[in-house]
Amino acid sequence: MSLCAQYNAWAVTPCNIIFDFGKVLGEQQISSVLSKIGIGNIFANIFSNPMRIEENFMDFLRTIEQYKHGQVVATNEDKILPKIICDWLQGLKTPEQTRTIVLAKIKEVRSSIGKRKAKLWTSIANFMFTPEHLASVTIPKESVIKILKKCYRQKNYAGQRMHKIFLLTNFDVKTFEIIKNDKNFKLLFECFDGIIVSGKVYLIKPDSQIFELAFKEFDINPDSEFTLYIDDEYANIEAAMRLGKKQLRCIHFIGSKELKKILKHLDVF
Repeated sequence: MSLCAQYNAWAVTPCNIIFDFGKVLGEQQISSVLSKIGIGNIFANIFSNPMRIEENFMDFLRTIEQYKHGQVVATNEDKILPKIICDWLQGLKTPEQTRTIVLAKIKEVRSSIGKRKAKLWTSIANFMFTPEHLASVTIPKESVIKILKKCYRQKNYAGQRMHKIFLLTNFDVKTFEIIKNDKNFKLLFECFDGIIVSGKVYLIKPDSQIFELAFKEFDINPDSEFTLYIDDEYANIEAAMRLGKKQLRCIHFIGSKELKKILKHLDVF
């Protein structure tokens, strides 16, 4: 190794890096989502608040079940998720059970919401709560994966890896396993030193318990080891920060360019 290469290796600060998955390393291909739901269903409802289709469906899901006192509330795009989705992501309900409950509720309110909306919501429910369908529209976010792979490849003067890379995500287990075994994600999942999925451990971010479990399972100590946690949900960032770990730095993900700048500033990248 040249002196220049040695200097570059020494200039990088070794650390543990914990990534979120959804909207950080992976994303949904919109054209494929529309195809799975059914373009006809979208166009049939296009004149009734087209920008609020997802929001309307989420509002409907909120009517099915209410959060119990003390239950951890998960978010998506900083909006509280319906309890039935939280239970699904936490592994308290299977995709099949969730789909059955939602479809039964749609049938129950069909006369009040109209045939077109009932048809659209049925299509969305069948798509969202069928692991094969949801996984099939999930694609790698290449710009961020490129950053992760560079972190994975960084080595010190002795040829050892500088960083340990982990994944901590809120995800349904069945859907996640399909994604994990997808050839498009093969090189990504080879980079992780440890993975925790909410649906497998029956805990969900922003619950402090899932973070503490991650530190234990990953065998890292954020009080003494420089550790980065990267997530697109600010509620999860806040929860991690409240743990008060002395060497834990939390990064609110808003884009690959911003992430790269922060990692360079921290001498990690």
